[in-house]
Amino acid sequence: MISRRKLITTAAATGAASMLLHASGAGKATRQVDCEVESRGPIHGLISIVVPTDPKFSSLLNTHFPGLAHDAQFRKIQSNAVLITNISGKDINAFSSFWEVDTPTGGYEVALRHFFHPSEKRQRTVHFGTQGNQTRFTGQIPAIRAGATRLLSPYFNWSSNYYQRNVKPDWTKILARGARSTFAHTELSSATSIRVTLDAVIVNQSQVIGPDRAHLAKTYMMMRNAEHDAAAGVINMVACEDDSVSQILNNHNLILNYLVSSGEKYTPSSGDAFKDRLYRKVRQRQATILARRFQHATPAQFLRTLQYLAAQPKTIIHPVSLT
Repeated sequence: MISRRKLITTAAATGAASMLLHASGAGKATRQVDCEVESRGPIHGLISIVVPTDPKFSSLLNTHFPGLAHDAQFRKIQSNAVLITNISGKDINAFSSFWEVDTPTGGYEVALRHFFHPSEKRQRTVHFGTQGNQTRFTGQIPAIRAGATRLLSPYFNWSSNYYQRNVKPDWTKILARGARSTFAHTELSSATSIRVTLDAVIVNQSQVIGPDRAHLAKTYMMMRNAEHDAAAGVINMVACEDDSVSQILNNHNLILNYLVSSGEKYTPSSGDAFKDRLYRKVRQRQATILARRFQHATPAQFLRTLQYLAAQPKTIIHPVSLT
């Protein structure tokens, strides 16, 4: 959370969609409120935003999320959601959003980074409708595909396909997720106004557009490079052994012990505390994911996963301008 003065300063940096709510709060039933969509800023022309008071909102919601408008729980939080559409003509790998909230006690802001990344907690092989090695590398599944429309709020970020496979959302679970739920229940529930800003996007796995106040580029780059390095480390270890590749990959203890040590003992030294913490955390996570892959795949399948990840070029993100 940041101060009201900081909120005003940063909100001027880019175009935004604004939602002005009554002081009784967004947690009540949906009501008509004044809204406007700011058409300036570096993200304009890449992602369009439609807010609930826009005449187009209901039609667009019914097209991409049929039946959701009749969900009683969604109607209570509809004022805290926007519809975003990728109008850039190309897949967007990642983007960040800012949620700036005025309440009777002050102004608050939360930054959210949106991209698909591997999860050590996910046991199944199907990930957001995609199978295979793409699911083990951050950003290989686009955050929003060209022409796609997503429903975005501090509680969730849904594609139309995801919703239509889950037409009866578990709202208790959705509304209780982590730090976002604290922000949502304390600030959004008493909001007098909300401003949603799309702050930065990453395209072509190497270009960031926008002010990037949420450090999206740095986070995305470090995560991908840590995932790459975890796989490359296993390949390098295999190459240094005297036995054949097939013999080594059949040696479960050797592989699993290496993955554990790779995750737990690696000490990065970039000199940047944020980068070092993030790199170490993601490398540990990727070691867990690779260990799971090793335990559930054949040696040949595991090797293909390692080769796929290690063959990805190191990620370097450059800022670019649309002007």
